[in-house]
Amino acid sequence: MCITKNQRVCVCCKWQKLFLCFIILSFNACDLNSGESKNKCKETEQPSFEKSLSPAIHIKNSKGEDYWGAHVEINIYKEYCDGTINGIFVKETTTDEEGYADFAYIFTYKFANLEDKVNYIITVTGEDPLTGDTKEYKYSDSMDYEETAEYAVNPVYLNHTLQVTW
Repeated sequence: MCITKNQRVCVCCKWQKLFLCFIILSFNACDLNSGESKNKCKETEQPSFEKSLSPAIHIKNSKGEDYWGAHVEINIYKEYCDGTINGIFVKETTTDEEGYADFAYIFTYKFANLEDKVNYIITVTGEDPLTGDTKEYKYSDSMDYEETAEYAVNPVYLNHTLQVTW
C-alpha cells in the first residue's frame, strides 16, 4: 500500500485535531473543578478576623511523670477553603523541668471562611520518634463572630498532653 504525501499530512492533521480537542476538554474540566471549589468557598464565607494561637504542650514519660529535656517540634500552617496552604512555620524547643514545651511564639492567622483551618503536627523526639498529635483549628472552632472580634487579642491556647513510650 502506498501513502501519498497529502494522505500523510491528513493523518497528521487528524492526530493534531484529536490532541487539541483533548487539551481543550482538559482545561474545561479544570475550570469546572475550580468553579465548584470557588462556589463552595463563597457559600461558607464569613466576616474575617485574625486569631492568635499559642501551643501549650505538656510531655509525660512512660511512667506518667513530667518529661524534662524532651525535644518537641511543631509544624503549623494555614489551609484555606480552596485547599491553598500558606503561613508554614516549624518551631522547636525542649521541655522544662515540669514537662512543658514553651515555643515562645504566638502564631496569628486570618480566618474568613468556615472551612479555613490551621493544621498543626506535634512531634516529640527521643529514643523512638513519636508524632504525638495531628490537629486542626477551624473558624467554626471559634466563638461566634462578635465574641471573637471582641476577644481577638487573647490567644487560643492549643493545650495537649502527650505521653511518650520511653
